[in-house]
Formats: sequence, structure tokens, C-alpha cells
Amino acid sequence: MVLRNYTIRRQKKYSKTKPIYTEEFEAIGKWWNKRKPNENCWKVKIEDVLTKDDKGIINVNLDFKNPNIDYDKNTTRLIKFHQS
Repeated sequence: MVLRNYTIRRQKKYSKTKPIYTEEFEAIGKWWNKRKPNENCWKVKIEDVLTKDDKGIINVNLDFKNPNIDYDKNTTRLIKFHQS
């Protein structure tokens, strides 16, 4: 099983006065029916998402960086959408 991540590159920060707009989701809508990896979407193995510690407690990590982005050069904030 894999988890698909999708990122939107927009403004650095959203707030009440700088909200997220519906138009920002248009790319996801176009991508959704095919759901193939591209520069904004990549797969993560479920084994990397779910891990157990030495006490048997399951840890969930959804904080994976897009491997297609050079984070040293990119200063825009990324919004992640997780879909299994």
C-alpha cells in the first residue's frame, strides 16, 4: 500500500485576511482522476508512514518532503494533501 502526496505551491502563509481560494485546488481536480506521480505528486510507502516504537506504539508520520522540489531554492509554502 502506498500513500500519494500532492502539494500546491502558493503564498507563504494563509490567514483570515489572506485565505486559500478555490482556484488553488483546480490543479488537484484535474489530477485527481488519473492520480499519477508528477512534479507535485509522489508516492510514499505505507511502511515509511506507519512505524512502531520499542513499546509497540504505532507512530504516524505524514511529514514527507516532495522529492521533486529543491527546498533550498524554493521559498513558497507547500500545502500537502494526503490520499491513500
